[in-house]
Order: sequence, then C-alpha cells, then structure tokens
Amino acid sequence: MTDTPSPEDLDALWASTDSIRVWEGGVLNGRPMGTEVLLAIDDADRLAEFARCLAIRESPDGFSCMCLGSLAIEAVDKDDRTIGVIGFHHASSISWAEKWDFDAVLEDGPAAVRFLESSGVAGPANELRAAQERRVQSDRDLASWLAGAPAGIRELAGEIAEAYRSSMRPASLIDDLRSKLLDLYPSSNDRVRALLGWFGSSVSKGPGTPVHETVPGDLLLEYSTDSLIAGLDELDRDVLGGGLRLFAGWGFRERTSELRSLPDSLVQALEHEANLSSDDGQRRRAAQLIDQLKA
Repeated sequence: MTDTPSPEDLDALWASTDSIRVWEGGVLNGRPMGTEVLLAIDDADRLAEFARCLAIRESPDGFSCMCLGSLAIEAVDKDDRTIGVIGFHHASSISWAEKWDFDAVLEDGPAAVRFLESSGVAGPANELRAAQERRVQSDRDLASWLAGAPAGIRELAGEIAEAYRSSMRPASLIDDLRSKLLDLYPSSNDRVRALLGWFGSSVSKGPGTPVHETVPGDLLLEYSTDSLIAGLDELDRDVLGGGLRLFAGWGFRERTSELRSLPDSLVQALEHEANLSSDDGQRRRAAQLIDQLKA
C-alpha cells in the first residue's frame, strides 16, 4: 500500500482494466457494498474517457471522507478478475482502500458526474445539484442574517460568519463584537433590544442552524432574565421573534421559570408571534413555552 494517492497508480490500474462495473453504494473492505450494477463499460474508448474523468490531483495533504462513498467502481481484467475497487465520494474525490491510506481529489469531479449521468447513473448529478442548492440557500441565509445585524457591526459579523464557515473559532472576534455593541449601545436595554432584533430577524431556511446564527443568542444568554424582559418590545416583530427564539431555545431551558414575571401583554404578544412563525419546530417549541407561561 502507498500512503499518498498518485496518478501513476491509476494509470497502472487502467492499463490492466478490460471492463468496469459501477455499483450502487460505496465500498466496504475492498468490495462493493451494493447489489445492483448501475453501469457496465467494456468499450475501449468509453473506458479511456471514464478514466480521464477520474484523473486525480496530487496533494501532500492527506484526507479521508467519513463516508463509504455513493458508488463503487470495480475494475476488471481480461480474465474477469477484480483488480481494484474505487469509492466515488460526493462528486469530488475517490478512495482506494486497498492501495491508498488517503482519498484523492478529482481534477474535474463535474466531468465524472456528467459522464455518469449521460450513461444513465444520475445519483451523483442529483447529489451535486442538491449540494449547489444548499450552498445558494446558505448564501441567501447569510445575507439575510447580515442584513438583520445592527448597521455598526455588519462587517464584523461577516468576519465571524466567515471564520465559522472555515471551521475556525473566532473567540477574539466575539470579544470585539461585545466591545462594539457596548460602544454602539451604552444602555443595556438598547443593547438587548438590538441583539433580540438581530436574533429574530433571520432564521436559516436550510437544514440545521449555522453556527454563526447562534452568536446573538449566545450573547443574550449573558444577560439576566430581568434585563432580557426589559429589552422586549411588543410592537417590534423582530425583537419579539428573537425573544421567542431565545426563550424557547435549548440554552434557556434552565431559566424558563424566571419568565413568570413577564407581563400578560408580552405573553400575548409572544403567543401571537409564535402563531405567525413559518418554522414548524420553532412554533411547536414556542407553543410549549407559552403553555408554561400561562399555566
């Protein structure tokens, strides 16, 4: 076994390959996981074309995808013996567990996807389109989140979001954000109201909650419950939405009993906001919160 994938390894494999079978599912213990052959290729020109689509880029940085792949590409020699089984991952990389310790990045993943789709194997193309749609939605959600941030901190908020997207922990940027909020809003009530409005103005429409969206909520949890209640404004839907999202959230579960001091008018305003929510999960959690407050 060689540690690092190399194009020469694949060149040697394809030189001995007489046909290819593409199986559903990935690769486990050097064998296809699936039971259905989605594509069989024995034409020399088509084999060469597919091999070109699976060209890899040399990289000194080893990585391994956590999944087993979505397809298994079985290389077979002229005696119908399996000489290699390649895992196909997310239209971007391949694995060869019997040969490499790490996965290899494809030179042109979309080219491999186009070849497979034109040959009747649409799974990777559908996966790629879904991933692109998620990225577009993620960008829209981020733009909405930044638009909802107080004007004086949008640039800093963008840096924080970018850091989280790059898997970094922007602790120093969060400290800068606290300081900037203090400068912009010397009054605790105004600061809380600004954070509540930001927290309530944008909720990701994609699956899960991006980490950067939790930032205003995490900052709000640093305030006392009395300060949070004082910052609520029953005439501002974003502020009410932020309060509802915060109070019904997991991070506030130990403090729910402290909300007993909420005036009836604010409970009614929060209930009205909950009924307007388009997020089924949040609406359900909010309904449970309102039931506790009205008990």
